[in-house]
Amino acid sequence: MLDSPPDEAFDRLTQLATVLLKVPVALVSLVDEDREYYKSQSGLTGALADARESPLSRSFCKHAVESREPLIVADARRHAVLRSNPAVGEDGVIAYAGIPLITSDGYALGTFCVVDRRPHAWTEDEIGVLRALARSTISEIELRRLTRELSLMSSSLQSEVEARTAELQTAEERQRVLLDVNNAVVTCLDRTSLFSATAAALQRVIPFDRAALVLHDPERDVFTVLGVVEPAPVPPIIPLGTEWPHDGSRAGWVLDHGRTLLTRDLREPPSFVEHDALLREGILAGVSVPMAVKGKFLGTLNVGSRVPGRYGEEDASLLAAIGEQVALAIENLLAYEEIASLKSRLEEEKLYLQEEVRAESAFGDVV
Repeated sequence: MLDSPPDEAFDRLTQLATVLLKVPVALVSLVDEDREYYKSQSGLTGALADARESPLSRSFCKHAVESREPLIVADARRHAVLRSNPAVGEDGVIAYAGIPLITSDGYALGTFCVVDRRPHAWTEDEIGVLRALARSTISEIELRRLTRELSLMSSSLQSEVEARTAELQTAEERQRVLLDVNNAVVTCLDRTSLFSATAAALQRVIPFDRAALVLHDPERDVFTVLGVVEPAPVPPIIPLGTEWPHDGSRAGWVLDHGRTLLTRDLREPPSFVEHDALLREGILAGVSVPMAVKGKFLGTLNVGSRVPGRYGEEDASLLAAIGEQVALAIENLLAYEEIASLKSRLEEEKLYLQEEVRAESAFGDVV
């Protein structure tokens, strides 16, 4: 604010001061450590009229600011301190009356002052007028400060509202995505349709050049590729049914740590057994998330990109939530397969028993 342009509201006050107090010059000056800035001036001529600041060595105002008391000087040439001030001889400052401008929080900004080029015995009434003008000036300054603070608070509040709105929209979008994924995969009861539905749901929310669903066989402690979506060469580098051991694999790391593995660049350590094949395919970034239900680890859901650094924490978080939905569908699928297997075995046993009954009936009359 110190070096901001002159203000019309302050100009009216300084002009009023020259008229009421019958003096040639009135100023609203603001002071910092080494300069005095003219927020408003009325009556300055020549080079001084265009100047917006001056060094403190020429300032009378700094004395009022430092003392925080009015500085009333009838004749500066007779003043013990001010008579050596360059403004006395060079600018013709003879009489001076300045009221410090003190904010509501006690900070002395500068002065409202008047100058006469001849000796002036300031009366109590004149000082009263000067005090009133100084109060009006500080009120204007406080008003502008409050306006700025309110503007900043309003901007900050608006930014906060926009940020919260964006968060809510993101959360709503995330819930919608998860609902769409759940609806897409929950009714899939065969492995091919399950992975096709999973890949289609993923493509709508997370860009990838490769996606894979890997299941864990706890009895053999190996991982098997259940499904892959990629612009794969022929034959595919990582075909369906490919198995990896637990140790040294990405899926094994996810199982051991129970959390998401985000790799911004597969060319950098740590390296896993799957990486060589992925790099040959041009996949440079990847995310692997656990699929687990009620603490039971089923496998991993994986996406990869040819762009290093393609995935961030938000992508990883969303994929992890999708992995939870897919895990429920896989649990249903595995349960369905187990039921179908049991049903098939029961049918086989039923046929076997029926054959036995017919065989025994054929020899029922033989003694």
